[in-house]
Amino acid sequence: MIFDHTMIKPFLKYFLPIILFVQITDAFAQGTSNKGTDFWLGYGAHTSHGSNSMPETMVVYITSDVNTTATVAVNALSFSQTVDIVANVVSTVTIPSAAHLGVEGKSDLGIHITSVKPVIVYSHIYASSVSGATLVLPTNTLGKDYYSINYKQVSNSNFSASFFFVVAVEDGTQVEITPSQATQNGWMANTKYTVSLNKGEIYNVLGAYTNTNGTLGVDLTGSKIKSVSSTGVCKKIAVFSGSSKIAISCLNTNAAGTADNLFQQNYPTATWGKKFITVPLQDRNFDVFRIVKSEPNAVVTLNGSVIPSNLFINDFYYDFESQDVNNISADKPIQVVQYAVTQLRGIGCTTIGGDVGDPEMIYLNPLEQTLTQITMYSTPEFKILKHFINVVVKNEGVASFKVDGLSFSGSFTPFAGNTAYSYAQLSVAEGTHNLSSDVGFNAIAYGFGDHESYGYAAGANLTAFGIQSLNQMSQDIVQTGCVGNTYQLNISLPYQPTELYLDKGDGAGEQLIPNNLINNTNVDGETKYLYEIVKDLVYTAPITTTFKVRVVKPTLDDCGSGDSFSFDLIINPKPAAGFTAPAQSCLKEEIGFVHQTDPDEASVTDYLWDFNGEGTSALKDPKFTFTTTPGIKKVHFSIKYN
Repeated sequence: MIFDHTMIKPFLKYFLPIILFVQITDAFAQGTSNKGTDFWLGYGAHTSHGSNSMPETMVVYITSDVNTTATVAVNALSFSQTVDIVANVVSTVTIPSAAHLGVEGKSDLGIHITSVKPVIVYSHIYASSVSGATLVLPTNTLGKDYYSINYKQVSNSNFSASFFFVVAVEDGTQVEITPSQATQNGWMANTKYTVSLNKGEIYNVLGAYTNTNGTLGVDLTGSKIKSVSSTGVCKKIAVFSGSSKIAISCLNTNAAGTADNLFQQNYPTATWGKKFITVPLQDRNFDVFRIVKSEPNAVVTLNGSVIPSNLFINDFYYDFESQDVNNISADKPIQVVQYAVTQLRGIGCTTIGGDVGDPEMIYLNPLEQTLTQITMYSTPEFKILKHFINVVVKNEGVASFKVDGLSFSGSFTPFAGNTAYSYAQLSVAEGTHNLSSDVGFNAIAYGFGDHESYGYAAGANLTAFGIQSLNQMSQDIVQTGCVGNTYQLNISLPYQPTELYLDKGDGAGEQLIPNNLINNTNVDGETKYLYEIVKDLVYTAPITTTFKVRVVKPTLDDCGSGDSFSFDLIINPKPAAGFTAPAQSCLKEEIGFVHQTDPDEASVTDYLWDFNGEGTSALKDPKFTFTTTPGIKKVHFSIKYN
């Protein structure tokens, strides 16, 4: 057979398609993920702060699936560090110890992270055997209404306490805080307090201390943190919860045992969900779970049975122990939290041997909010011995689920409690991992060592309201775009606005636009209205443009009549696809094909080959043998990219 390379070249040049791959998908087509270009955070109390022998280390881990740069800054400390982010490699930035939030009250210690292209950020604080870690949410996913979720404050160290803190991301932010328990500075339980914050300022709240003489600290779960306004528009805020050091044992004891730091960023109440599947933490005897209700009259079921309302503490949260996979559902939004327990602690207050690990707190994502791809990090700090990833996915997604390009379909188990889903507990090595599937999934990452642990959601797709970007040709919702493609911006709202104002970021300022309603949908009793903002957006060069929308609501609420949303549309250059092959070959002879992708191969997620309809390959540089008939063979090579 003669393999006519001259025939392949024109085919590549004129017929090679470039396929836009939508990296993040959402069941309701309006989610925003934990990838972003702007983040705000802080570091809550840690008992090792000020220690001469083993002070705490505070770090941020930044990763992406593309090459970019990121800057971490603490303006109050005159600290700024810019790092180059290499695709699928984690960059670590150590935060000055002076940014630690050790006392109650206001400070200007907000940490600001910005990047040129979307990145993923994790925050970690650790010392010898005492650490906490969290996924960090980008600014555009933040909300205005939160509840602190902590745990029963028991510890093996004096001066340990539950905490929560709020970070302002805009000047002129008013925050109403209602603590569920008395605080160290004298705030009374269930009393509203209002604080004023500017961009980068933090208000930190600490509960009463735990002491080893048997004195229990307070559990700040149920404290309400809410952005309010006297000017008509409430500002977004970031909220974090945790404990400086805590022991988590069985539900019927206050025994301490080994203890650890807890540190998690809270999800806005508006992003909570109604359906959860929980998977046990691998190599531990049992887990503790807390179900938190957004509304007191919510009806919650656990494995098919309704949880009696009188079992919810303060009509707000319910705790249970488990060694099994669980199915949790509710008729109104809830948040489910999974806790790793004290080392050597077994279910039913037993003591077990051979166990390693320590307390950890992980906010779980509901089944309504899934990702199809995420880059995450399994940290070795501090002396972590083993790393795991728990995954929940619909059955049809098992075959396509991969970690670092390798199939794990054989690792999944069907879940009898919800026959549409399967789950897996995967053991992985330390370092960066890329999770992907053709079907949306939920995942958590965690690890254990001797008296040590870490854990956080591997990624989050927060189904809330706001601006979304639509590729007009594919009709897919995308986070970022490419030169030459056509996009439309829409906004999803829980009400029908009376007026919409758009700022395109072009210097022209805010303009009144028509209320072009695309559709309205009802999901689980919640109506969502989708409006067109701007269409036919085509860019000829890479650019990042910030679009802002101000909405006039039909009725007044605590935030007045106004609402505001922003969205960064990031336009990247298109990678070009091509390949080389031998000028000629023979029938039944193996042929090697070498891809050529330029300029940004880091954004490519899949390589797709079609060998004249006689076979396919997903390898980057495949080999193929034609065995049917001699003649000219058309080889079709395409790429999928972010």
